[in-house]
Amino acid sequence: MVWMLKMKSLVIMLHFGLVFLATPVWACEAATGPSDACGASELQYLIGDDASVLEAMKFSQPVRFLRPGDFATMDFLPNRLNIRIDANEKIIEVACD
Repeated sequence: MVWMLKMKSLVIMLHFGLVFLATPVWACEAATGPSDACGASELQYLIGDDASVLEAMKFSQPVRFLRPGDFATMDFLPNRLNIRIDANEKIIEVACD
């Protein structure tokens, strides 16, 4: 009887160990908060500026400009910079999503 309890404990420990090992890395990253792989934190100063300032800028990463009514794919590329522009051509958000 005691050996059965020890065996159950071993099976439970093995199960949780395998679940931990099988957890994908992206699940751990999502739990810690948004990443800044696209460098959006360095461009927050653009918020509130006119979108025309973007014409003179060069970006080293993929960039997507989103205006009201624009269609956007739902794929997540952590290194893609998304710049949202409102109907008045003002930058309202700079994010990696």
